[in-house]
Amino acid sequence: MVASAISHQPLRPPRAAPFRMPERMFPSKSSNRGTLQERVEVAKLTKMILCAVGIRGAAAAFVAALLIGQSAIPAAAANPSFSCAGNLAPTEAVICSDDSLAALDRTLADAYKRMYASFPSSERGALASVQRTWLAQRNACRTDKNCIHNAYLTRLRQLGGASQQPAQMSCTASVGAQQAAVYVKQCTEVSPATHPPCNATNACALIISEIRRGCAMIGSAAPAFCAAYK
Repeated sequence: MVASAISHQPLRPPRAAPFRMPERMFPSKSSNRGTLQERVEVAKLTKMILCAVGIRGAAAAFVAALLIGQSAIPAAAANPSFSCAGNLAPTEAVICSDDSLAALDRTLADAYKRMYASFPSSERGALASVQRTWLAQRNACRTDKNCIHNAYLTRLRQLGGASQQPAQMSCTASVGAQQAAVYVKQCTEVSPATHPPCNATNACALIISEIRRGCAMIGSAAPAFCAAYK
């Protein structure tokens, strides 16, 4: 009787252990969606799992290919003030691949535009010349991110950064010591004030405004350089 009862009981398969995804199934976020080898491994494993549950052939291959394709989508490029298309200098390529450096570039571009707008059109060439010199110094950093970062911070301090107005920046910081000295000399020569603002620590806009005022008061007897301030 016992043997007969045992023989008629249904056989139950042993309970399978719960399935756990391998640790390397999906690449970590820090790996920027994983290397190509990791993506291929994920696709192979996914195809095996799909086949095991009855999805075979072209359907499994399609899903695996889709995983590889989605993982291969590149991260969004950084967005500096200049175009990242075409042939780039090594430093420009680094900026185009780094969000923080691209943000510094946009901030500096805005500060430079404000400073440039504060200058009379006849004097903007001096500011542009200083900016070109700075760009050459920045590009000398090549692919050194720390060097590039420090170059931006230095120039931002000279231009007043994102919060200060151009009128608060010293003339020396704006156009360099040599050009600032020219403005100071011209200001001193024509200013009628007892205590003229002819000092390179003042803003260039203030010094230039005093030069204009002095030249206008002198009239036809004004020095030749006054022609640039009309």
